[in-house]
Amino acid sequence: MNADYSLSDIKARNHVVVKAHVNTVLFIIFLLLIFEGALRKWIFPELSKPLFFSKDVFIIYLYGYLFLKKKLPSNAWMSLAWFFAFALYVLVGLQILFYEVPFAVGLYGWRNYVLYIPLAFLIEDYMDMVGLRKIGKMFCYLSIPICILAFLQYNSSSSDYINKNVGTENFSEIFTVGNGIVRPSSTFAFTAGFVMYIGTLLIFLVYNFFLKQDKFLNKAWFVITICTFVTCLALSGSRGAYLSCGLQIGFLILGSVFLMRNKQGFKIIFYTLIALVAFIISFNLIFEEQRDLILARQANASISEGGVLNRVSESIVNIDALMESNLSTLGAGLGLASGGGAYLVSGVSQFSLVETEWGRILMEAGVLLGLGYIFYRVSLSLTLFLNSVRALFASSNPTPMVSFAFVAVNLAIGQTTGNGITYSFTWLFLGVALAINKNLMSRNE
Repeated sequence: MNADYSLSDIKARNHVVVKAHVNTVLFIIFLLLIFEGALRKWIFPELSKPLFFSKDVFIIYLYGYLFLKKKLPSNAWMSLAWFFAFALYVLVGLQILFYEVPFAVGLYGWRNYVLYIPLAFLIEDYMDMVGLRKIGKMFCYLSIPICILAFLQYNSSSSDYINKNVGTENFSEIFTVGNGIVRPSSTFAFTAGFVMYIGTLLIFLVYNFFLKQDKFLNKAWFVITICTFVTCLALSGSRGAYLSCGLQIGFLILGSVFLMRNKQGFKIIFYTLIALVAFIISFNLIFEEQRDLILARQANASISEGGVLNRVSESIVNIDALMESNLSTLGAGLGLASGGGAYLVSGVSQFSLVETEWGRILMEAGVLLGLGYIFYRVSLSLTLFLNSVRALFASSNPTPMVSFAFVAVNLAIGQTTGNGITYSFTWLFLGVALAINKNLMSRNE
């Protein structure tokens, strides 16, 4: 039996097919975000370097697929992303011409600046509630093996195979919490990945809890994920993990203050206080050793670094080092100040030139494009806040504030141009945060 379809029906069906395909590819990218490190450390260590770019292949494919389909998202932020992609590509060419920057380094630096930015807006445009729940379920279900692996790493010596770094037989640069106890990286290539994964678990836990319908975790899985989240946080030995989660909880409470005119605000405060009390009790009863180690680490760091605020400020820009540098319009070379860029030049993966994010950008990209790129990221972070507040009021769901707290710091000042893990998590979860906001507002959850 033949059916007659109008042009609008055909377009609608085509959009459904494209959307389903995009979400399938996005799921693969998020899966690689979690397991890329495991592939590079244990399964295919000899292919560690090319596997670092495994997500890039799927991202470039998505851009090409949607370009051919004429379905790439279009907005002001996306247009600016394409502008920076073009401008920085031209800059790389000039740096290669005038400064003899190696082409591989310039291309790697360009990738670290712009390749993932359009993906965030692509996720916002194409990931619906079904896709978000699928990603959330995957992250929460995988928290069990990730937590078990972190526990084994924590209780193993730095020379054990389970604690090797990426590549073949690499046991260098293994971080410890204290007393020779290893800081776990779990399935990730570096401890930073494990730390950021913990923050994403908190986002999905809050998201699931405050959904009015179609929760992606039943009560049993929700409790299990809470347990794995607390355990991973305790084992992380990372002050950054505690700071990130504390900031997320702070914005969760701020969201409840915004909603004080209705009963949802009081509910959020009540549930948050119950969760904090339960966390403090369990932490002191079950994770006494981990508590003492992180407190000792913080005390030692305060002496050497001058406290958390001083550490944060110095991670943004070191004024003294910047003043001593010879800043220029063309910059020194995209990628030169990153660990990967240093490896391509010297064979040693270490930061050069400057270690701070804004300082690195100004040194590598030059004053004009560097300042423009910094302004773009900071402005995008502020816009995300306003977007999250609107989604909060539209839905009475505080998840937008929690996801903003996770993304915004890394988006504005995080080491995205110098650290591949931070780079990936930041731009992917900017997309997730925007998608959560968009779907909560459209569904009026």
